[in-house]
Amino acid sequence: MGRPEIYIEHSHGEKVRKHLRVKPGKGDLFLIGSSKEADLRLAGEEITGCHAVLRFRSPHWYLCDISGTKSTRVGAEPIVERRIDGRLDVELGRHRLTLFAKERNDSLFHSEMPEGDKGLHQVVVRAKGRVIDTKVLGATEPFRFRMGLERTELAAPTSGEWVITEIGGRTIQQRLVPTQAIVAAEKISVDRDLKRPFLTAGVITLLLMLTVILWPKAEPTKAEDASLAKQQMEMIFNAKTIKKKKMEVAKMSSSRVKAGGNNESAATKNRSAAAPEESMAPKTSAKVTQALTSLRQSGLSALVGKIAKRANKSGVLVAASGVSPDTQGAGRAFYSMGKSTTGGGGSASKEGNTFRLGGVGTQGKGGGAGDFKAGTALAGGSVGMGDVAVVDEETMIEGGLDRDVIAEFIKRNLGQIRYCYERQLSSDKNLYGKVMVRFTIGATGAVGDPKIDNSTMRNAMVEGCILRRVASWKFPEPKGGTMVKVSYPFLFKALD
Repeated sequence: MGRPEIYIEHSHGEKVRKHLRVKPGKGDLFLIGSSKEADLRLAGEEITGCHAVLRFRSPHWYLCDISGTKSTRVGAEPIVERRIDGRLDVELGRHRLTLFAKERNDSLFHSEMPEGDKGLHQVVVRAKGRVIDTKVLGATEPFRFRMGLERTELAAPTSGEWVITEIGGRTIQQRLVPTQAIVAAEKISVDRDLKRPFLTAGVITLLLMLTVILWPKAEPTKAEDASLAKQQMEMIFNAKTIKKKKMEVAKMSSSRVKAGGNNESAATKNRSAAAPEESMAPKTSAKVTQALTSLRQSGLSALVGKIAKRANKSGVLVAASGVSPDTQGAGRAFYSMGKSTTGGGGSASKEGNTFRLGGVGTQGKGGGAGDFKAGTALAGGSVGMGDVAVVDEETMIEGGLDRDVIAEFIKRNLGQIRYCYERQLSSDKNLYGKVMVRFTIGATGAVGDPKIDNSTMRNAMVEGCILRRVASWKFPEPKGGTMVKVSYPFLFKALD
């Protein structure tokens, strides 16, 4: 006999509340009551925490009342214990349970033998109702059973009916079964209790496979990034290239420092050489030349030009060297105060494209003098000239714009950076250091997000001025409309 299952139908009033299936398992106890630990939980004042249990004692199920209240009844009679055979209707207070006992002992094979089929010898060995061994032998092959030292040989059966033999507490069943039935039984089948777990596992596996297939793949590295990485590796591991770069930077810095004080003189000579011979400007004497040279070397020319520009935007520009400060390609220049026909104590007039000055004077701290012949009367102060250099070794550029194009653009606008430095150098002669500026160049060439990446100068006025100037720049458009990242170091040094 197989291990039977119990089917429970729970009703309360006129409604069916629940259906359960109970299989013999560990402990073979199924608790019914109001406790949270109960397998079937019932509510009501007449239901105790542990009211009744279903207990399996092979080969039958039993219903036992453990409440002691005599409220477990079959029909109108209270029960203490009742064996379940077939169907059993039980009342527990206002709850009604219908119990069905069903033995899972379906016949594995058909006993009818087809014509011409000798069949096979099937053997089933049981102990206390449980199957402990099965064998399939030839139709005429005997079954040899061994228990301890005792050996028993059982002859093969001659029909499909079970032949039962009892040996030492073991029940041996023998019969002939069709060959086709054995082949069909060997096919894989899934127990109904395992269908749901198998289905759940299959769904989870399918979802994992779809996730792996549909997971977005990483984008391939752009060719530009690979090329840039290659250039950086060559720069790091090529010692000759590094040494050559260092020599070029040192040579460039040395030449800029030597030529720093003579830039304005060279520019003045170039302008004089380019002037037409029929110019109506009067020739200057040696004393006038000496006075102008002294004024330029004192570093006051740039200061006067910058102050004058802020005080009088409608003034007339008198260029000593370069163009107006605060503009691209900035140099140093003078500005006349007041009207163009008035000088610093003298008179001025215009003939063609040339201004003739009768005298130069200043207002405020600088004092003033009647004319150049009497010598300059500008008051000297803590004013100096500065130079700006670029450290090419520390320059970093990432993107679709050539390094030389960026260097050439910054070189043309280096006067703006120098202006920021010299404006503060007039109040602090010991001001110097290196400022690393980081910014990006957009698809249109405009500068975005300028920042001070590192600074040894530690002067907020100079650094803020530099950021404002850099933010106004517009470079050539990068190749492919990509964004360019730039880190550019500026080295500041006083020349006085």
